[in-house]
Amino acid sequence: MDNLAEKLYYHNYFIGRQEAAEIGLKIVRPADALETAMWQLLKAYREEMELGHVFDPAQHLGQKEDARIERPIAILDSVGLRSCFRKQLWIRRRIVDVSGTAELVFEEHNIPWCSESVVDKEGVA
Repeated sequence: MDNLAEKLYYHNYFIGRQEAAEIGLKIVRPADALETAMWQLLKAYREEMELGHVFDPAQHLGQKEDARIERPIAILDSVGLRSCFRKQLWIRRRIVDVSGTAELVFEEHNIPWCSESVVDKEGVA
């Protein structure tokens, strides 16, 4: 547990099966079909949450003075229900001196958990 709580300083650190076994976690090898489904799910979350992308506020601002960005921070999916915690970030460009030097100002707002019914491809909630 010390490895997970104190020695891994990166929230986006992925632990593979071998490393999990080395730190004493129980490992179960899923059937091929389940493993494929798990990878597809991870890929979908990665895309939706923009995991692995470097956040570049200047890219979001462009030439604008401000921009609001909303992103999911946590997603819980179950049969027929999706719950999501989102964060809204407001980025503003502020001039700090007469030479026109600007700084970026960030304001964060948590959007409370929300849930919605979801329907699968067969029309089942």
